[in-house]
Amino acid sequence: AVLPITWLNVNAVLNNAKQAVINFTVQENNVSNYEIKKSINGTDFNNIALINSKGNGQNYYTFTEPQTLAGKTFYRIKQTDVDGKITYSKILILNTEAKNAVSVYPNPTASYINIITNNALLKTQATITNTEGKKLQTFTILQNNTTLDISKYATGIYFINFEKGNKIKILKQ
Repeated sequence: AVLPITWLNVNAVLNNAKQAVINFTVQENNVSNYEIKKSINGTDFNNIALINSKGNGQNYYTFTEPQTLAGKTFYRIKQTDVDGKITYSKILILNTEAKNAVSVYPNPTASYINIITNNALLKTQATITNTEGKKLQTFTILQNNTTLDISKYATGIYFINFEKGNKIKILKQ
């Protein structure tokens, strides 16, 4: 039997207006819709958006919450199949007090990655390394959304190391 959904990537970042931007990539089959749910305590979630499925296959979705965030906020996505069965994404946490927020999507990827950062990481350097720590590429974060081509790298695990301490694992397909 084909699974109705595989969560390929789920992340949340704060944009410059301190609004939550929820991004998710899924492999879906017979999915009806997605509900974006929000919580201020990590337990009690309320629905803030309904997104209809784009149909069978691999699809990318994004949602920007119109409300400005303050403090720590939790999000998760509820997926409903056409037959009424549901699954949930992992819980995402955003904190407006976080200094060096960064996320990377899609992850895993075969070619390109998008790096979303807040202003604290602008004009700082980042390095892609392999699992042995060998530096493969160094670049400067010049904008909040940076796209990198990693198609030349072999299938495997890589890391993006940011000058201000963040480290993100990437799975190259």
